[in-house]
Amino acid sequence: MLMYEEMSQASKSENTVLVNDCPKIMPTLRENSESRDWRVAAIIIVVLYVSFLVGLSRLTGIPTKSLLHVVGIPALDHPLMDLRGVAVWCEMFLHDESPMLHQGVIDFPGEQQYQTYVMNYSPVVLGMGWLGLLPVHVIAWGVGLIILYGISLWYLAGFCTSRNSLLWTLLICSPCSGLVVERGNLDMLVFALLIGGVACRALPIFESFFLILTAAALKFFPAPAFLAVWKEGSRKSRIVASLGVMIFLVLLWIIRSHLAAIGGSLSGSWQSSFGSVVIVDLLHHYGALSDPSLGLGRTVLKVMGIIFCLTLFLAGFLGRSKSGFSISEKAYHAFFMGAPIIILLFTLGNNMDYKWIFLLLQVPALLMIQTSKESFEATISRCWIVLLLIYSYWTFFSDEGSLRNAILKQAVMWFVIGITAFMTGRLWERKSAI
Repeated sequence: MLMYEEMSQASKSENTVLVNDCPKIMPTLRENSESRDWRVAAIIIVVLYVSFLVGLSRLTGIPTKSLLHVVGIPALDHPLMDLRGVAVWCEMFLHDESPMLHQGVIDFPGEQQYQTYVMNYSPVVLGMGWLGLLPVHVIAWGVGLIILYGISLWYLAGFCTSRNSLLWTLLICSPCSGLVVERGNLDMLVFALLIGGVACRALPIFESFFLILTAAALKFFPAPAFLAVWKEGSRKSRIVASLGVMIFLVLLWIIRSHLAAIGGSLSGSWQSSFGSVVIVDLLHHYGALSDPSLGLGRTVLKVMGIIFCLTLFLAGFLGRSKSGFSISEKAYHAFFMGAPIIILLFTLGNNMDYKWIFLLLQVPALLMIQTSKESFEATISRCWIVLLLIYSYWTFFSDEGSLRNAILKQAVMWFVIGITAFMTGRLWERKSAI
């Protein structure tokens, strides 16, 4: 009877990845003193928060845009503007117009028209027009993307203690997370595809050739997520990941004539953005850096960003401790899906703050590490979480019109990326799984 109970208990435990040279098995979150899953509480708080903002806008007549500015979200006059722009590109394509050569128009009845940018996405995105992504269906698509984003966060968070539930609530309600929802950006779809990859990690062919490859075809930058499949360690996983990368490179070669135009349109913003070159863009915007110096300054900071991340990765890898800590297989896979993506985005130079959501893929692993007995790794993980929260709420507490504050915000992100690179090196070796 005792043996049966022990076997039953073992069958309920989550898979665990053991890291470093002399691993020790930690209790999983489900085995902690709290047996209740607090994710429902997080959902209730998020729904109440959104309902309060919408209700306050309706009751007082204050524009929703103004309320969102108060809570730190740099909202535009109309919601879902990024999604509306993609829908216009799809409609132009279906009418034999080239959105890569001509600007489209977002039309609001009774209001002025808004010109879209010349298309700066992969041409693959135009195929979404055949799936119904047209201006008349933008609201439905927006609601669908938000639901997908919510479901993905639910799965990623997994079983939550009350403390972890509070952290996830703060992250979900943060201005950075709110921005991707307000803009209706396709990064929500990319995020959902990657989380689908985490859920289907036992099926590397499906994960690589459908989920990750689809995400990479839509937005390019998710391609480093193939690293998570490679690190599964089996021969099959490594072959599949290599083939996925090769297919992606073939896709880039096919659309090579568009890459220069896409890259040129992503010169970056100095506001509500992060990346290695944003500090130079800020100095240029405020007149502290001349036009001739801008290009050189951006190049220097990109090189510094690459050296910075590589140095900290090597420091983490070479300084691995002899004792060990454990994280779940799911959290480990999610970490190595998100970490290379966010490091790539940072070193590329300049990205809107809503791409911050790909840092969330590292949260489950670092939450597990910060509860371990390994004081150094636990302290580093806590620092990362605190800095992530500070960056996430920066626009709520700080005036983005201040050059000093904007530079301090970028300094916080440099620390977040640096710790991410360091922990990537720290977690690189996977010794065994249970």
